[in-house]
Amino acid sequence: MPILFCISGNDSVAPTKATLRHPRRASHAHILVEPAGHFEFYHGEAFARLVDAQTSFLLHSLTETAIPQ
Repeated sequence: MPILFCISGNDSVAPTKATLRHPRRASHAHILVEPAGHFEFYHGEAFARLVDAQTSFLLHSLTETAIPQ
């Protein structure tokens, strides 16, 4: 099953380098590193980019892994 990791590139709460170890160990991982701080994902441009990326990921994943009828 594909999984999307959305990671802050300028994170002072959960450091980017340490956070990246998790998706690197996951199979089928898609990694998005945004040039934003930890809380910037909740509003503004970073939020809009994240929602667009997540929507695209979900649409692609659902159509690629759909069970044929």
